[in-house]
Amino acid sequence: MQLPENEAEEFLLQVWRELLGIDNIGTEQNFFDIGGNSHLIVQLQARIEQKYMKRVKVIDLFRCKTVRAMADYIQGNAQEPGQADAKTKTGKTQDDISDIMQLLDEYSEGETSVEEILKKLGE
Repeated sequence: MQLPENEAEEFLLQVWRELLGIDNIGTEQNFFDIGGNSHLIVQLQARIEQKYMKRVKVIDLFRCKTVRAMADYIQGNAQEPGQADAKTKTGKTQDDISDIMQLLDEYSEGETSVEEILKKLGE
């Protein structure tokens, strides 16, 4: 298991533990592979913004799937979050995922409701 190397990684590991209910998490594990989902990533975004007092988009967290990648991005050490594969394991394309992440950003900014998101996703 990869241990945290800085304060940002320690903070993120603690938040992941709380959100996922898992104690043994390494800095290179994939958020979505260990139980993360879109609801939890919105909560993660809020916690990051509260701690670091800067705007972090859900789409960026989706692309930075590990604690290490998220920490680098938050600290400005990464140029751009890594691009997702053309198709994910669920068969969604990057465009599908971008649309979903845009909806989640709108929700987290108070610009849309859960009902509106569900309606759009059902189309």
